[in-house]
Amino acid sequence: MRIIHQLERLDLKMPREALEEAMEKQELIVPELLVILEYLSENITEIPDYYLGHFYAIYLLAQFREKRAYPLIVKMISVRSYDVLDQAFGDFLTEALGRVLASVCDGDLTLIKKLIEDEDSNEYARCAGFDALLVLLAQDIITRQQLASYFQLLFTKLERKRSLVWGDLVMSCCNIHPAEFYDQIVQVYEEDLVDTLYIQLDDVLEDASKSQAEQMRVLKQNRRYTFIGNTIQEISWWACFQNTEVKELEL
Repeated sequence: MRIIHQLERLDLKMPREALEEAMEKQELIVPELLVILEYLSENITEIPDYYLGHFYAIYLLAQFREKRAYPLIVKMISVRSYDVLDQAFGDFLTEALGRVLASVCDGDLTLIKKLIEDEDSNEYARCAGFDALLVLLAQDIITRQQLASYFQLLFTKLERKRSLVWGDLVMSCCNIHPAEFYDQIVQVYEEDLVDTLYIQLDDVLEDASKSQAEQMRVLKQNRRYTFIGNTIQEISWWACFQNTEVKELEL
């Protein structure tokens, strides 16, 4: 298909026309986009330099809320090698993955929770799982009580080893108001499980001093916790599209 050929070119120039046409022909293009993800989920180490096809496929499928993309994306980001993931996704892991997962999961938290709890998976990918849950809360797909119950479980379930995941759990608790988790959070700091450059206990106390309603209002107003929208608008700010002479992929 001509559109797919344009999306899979080894080129740092955004294929705006192909993306616009893909959005107009959603029903026809979705199976082709899924084929891209199916192949790459099995061959993630083969992504060549200057290839952005997997990003176009991921963003379009997220925009379309295509739930068939959910297990494929999770499989792609569950690769154990940090170098492979960094080469394939770069800053996407921290900047947009959570929003993408929330957009394609169709309210099914199973794979997101599995990712968060997988001690062998990349820490940045695991942390994106928290973003996904916060998106689903902010968009009223799940309730605060559901999320709070899961966070309580994680305090007993996660491996007691210093990691970014512990920091993200604490930050996520703060995002929905940390008062009910305070004892567990203090214990986490006493065990030195959180990097204090990431978030300090004083930050937790500051958030606890605010009202739960205020914290939830801030969460719902934060663009970080929205579904993926128009693909072109989502990616047009990328550095690689600002200068077609760029030699390294910057996201």
